Amino acid sequence: MRAVLSLASILAFSACAQAAPPGAGPSAPVMPPLSASDTIEMCLYRERGEGDPGQCVLEYSGNCIALAGELPTAAHRLPCYQAEMQAWDERMEAGLARLAPAMSVERRALLQQSQTAWSEAMQLDCAYMASFHSHEPLAEAQAAECQTRRTAERALLLTQWVQAYTR
Repeated sequence: MRAVLSLASILAFSACAQAAPPGAGPSAPVMPPLSASDTIEMCLYRERGEGDPGQCVLEYSGNCIALAGELPTAAHRLPCYQAEMQAWDERMEAGLARLAPAMSVERRALLQQSQTAWSEAMQLDCAYMASFHSHEPLAEAQAAECQTRRTAERALLLTQWVQAYTR
């Protein structure tokens, strides 16, 4: 069942990312592209229960990059990572917004400090990873992939905290 859902999400992404067939008139329907948020939501739904939500990290980017062809350049990869990072960032901010009202002032301050420290460490870690690439576009893509992965991991952690501490 899991394999079927995974295949369905990849096929849906591919189908949604394509425009109307060449030569189709203006009346031909065009499917909107599947957003990073939608891809993440579908994946998390697929992975609920016994699944691993970590499997959803970079799923949108991977599909997006695959649509670029056999040898995607950094210019193809960068917007894919950026779109997915924005979607995970929105999930992270939503988690923080749900956690804050359920906490004392002291705990909120600790959470804010934790979030600030995480953000600073993530930026430094990803800058370090990017420093291994002398070609600037490649370094930017590497940094974006790192930031996307780390943002997704933080968003998933905050989701666990919401489930554990807001009931």
